[in-house]
Amino acid sequence: MKHNLIREYLIEFATVILLIGVIVTLFGLNCFYTNTVLSTIFGDLSEDIGDWKYWLILIGPILLLTGGWYLYDTFNKIREFKQLVDIDSRSKFIKNLDRIEYLAWRLSSKYEDEVLERKNKLRIRK
Repeated sequence: MKHNLIREYLIEFATVILLIGVIVTLFGLNCFYTNTVLSTIFGDLSEDIGDWKYWLILIGPILLLTGGWYLYDTFNKIREFKQLVDIDSRSKFIKNLDRIEYLAWRLSSKYEDEVLERKNKLRIRK
């Protein structure tokens, strides 16, 4: 099955979005609170950024939450996938096969390959 680029590198994209969210949020906070530790690190950006500071303070946390959510969700799906695939019982594996295949589809193609290997090992044809 063909995957798109974002699905293949979801952890990396989520990490980048999270880091951009942190940086944009810090820049936005620096514009509103000029006499803090942030202003010694970034300097006085409020005059340079102007009215864009409102957009930074709005977009930064949205990116931060989005990246954090995708990282959290992806790691939870990986954990659940590993738990379901590592079951030694053939009947329990077949019982959970729909969920396993869904998780493999939502994650990268290496997980789909892992499902195929496990199905071959347990002699499951489906």
